[in-house]
Amino acid sequence: SKFSIAMLDEAESSESGKGEAPVHGSVVGLIGKAAFPCVCEVSSSFSNLFSGRSSVLSEGIQWQSLYLVVVGKWAVLAEPERGGTGGEGRVITSCRLSCLALRKDTSSQANNNSPARRLLVAHA
Repeated sequence: SKFSIAMLDEAESSESGKGEAPVHGSVVGLIGKAAFPCVCEVSSSFSNLFSGRSSVLSEGIQWQSLYLVVVGKWAVLAEPERGGTGGEGRVITSCRLSCLALRKDTSSQANNNSPARRLLVAHA
């Protein structure tokens, strides 16, 4: 509802400081937070945002492993940290949760046997 979106926008979170967005390159804890594993296609113009340690090249397309993490009132895309304990990720980008629009991707083929599910996440 519009009311819950307004509340989400106004609420302060002790985890995200004084309402400030997590900064690109900073480290965010994944343990104890809502962290959803995902992958995204990385075009060459955005490859400099990633370390490349958790990406895969398949059929000419670079795919990056990420976590969509909820940190206070922020949605954060974080690259898994390598060589650490596995409980942290490096922030790639973030936006307010209230600015996201989610919907099921209905364009996937009916005969797709993959257990993965597609969700379209857009900045609204």
